[in-house]
Amino acid sequence: ICTDTILEATELMKLIEEKEKFDGIVTFSSCGAFLSHAFDAPLILFSPAGPISFLLAPGLGNPINPSVQPHLMAPFLEPMTFSQRIANLFLEGILRLYIMYVDSVQIQSIRENFGEDVPDFHSIMKERSAFAMSNSHFVTHGSWPYYQNHIEVGGIHCKPGKELPPDLKSFMDAHPEGVVYVSFGSALKPSQMTDGQKKVFRQGFKELKNGPIIWKWEDEDLSEIPENVRIQKWLPQN
Repeated sequence: ICTDTILEATELMKLIEEKEKFDGIVTFSSCGAFLSHAFDAPLILFSPAGPISFLLAPGLGNPINPSVQPHLMAPFLEPMTFSQRIANLFLEGILRLYIMYVDSVQIQSIRENFGEDVPDFHSIMKERSAFAMSNSHFVTHGSWPYYQNHIEVGGIHCKPGKELPPDLKSFMDAHPEGVVYVSFGSALKPSQMTDGQKKVFRQGFKELKNGPIIWKWEDEDLSEIPENVRIQKWLPQN
C-alpha cells in the first residue's frame, strides 16, 4: 500500500525524479517519512488524533509513559487504575510490535522500487524529525509534559462565532434551558448508520422527553423522528 500510493501519484513521482527541493515534509505515517529522505528535507510529523508515541519518540525524544498516560486507542481516562495501567502497557507493546512488522514489510517494498540504500523508517525519523504537531489540547487530552519540539494545535480551526441564521436563532432563544446538538461533522453521515444504530439514537432522544435537540441529518427518511428533535441537513457548526 505504501509503495503503490507513491508510485500511482504521477505528479509526486515526477517531483521525486526531478529531485525538487522542499522546506519540509509533513506526514502522519511512517511511510510518509520516506519522502523526507527522497527530497532530502526536514520531517514534520502530524498526528490528527493527538499525541502518539511512535511519532513523537523516535526523532523527537518526547516520552509518553504508558504506565500513567492512556494510549489513544485505549478506552481509559486519567487517572488509570492498576489493572488499566497493565492493560495500557500491554497495548503499547503489542502496537509497537505491529508497527515494526508493518514497517519492515513496507520498507522492503520501498527498497525494491527506490533502491536498497533507502534507510528504514525509524532511522529516517530519528535523523530528520524537526518537530511534531498534534491535534490535541490539555482540555481534551490532559496536561502532559512535552518538549518544545511538540506543538499542540487542537482547536486551531476555531474562529469567533457569527450570528446564527434567523430560524436557528429563534429556536435557540426559545429554549433558554439549552439545546442538545448532535453532529458527526463530515466524518460520518447518519444515513450510513445501520437501522439498529439509528434506532438507538431515536430511543435516546425520546428518553430526553421535552429536551430540545438539533440533529444534523441528511437522510430523506424522517420516520420515527421524535417531536423534540429538529432536523437540518447543514448547520453552522462553528
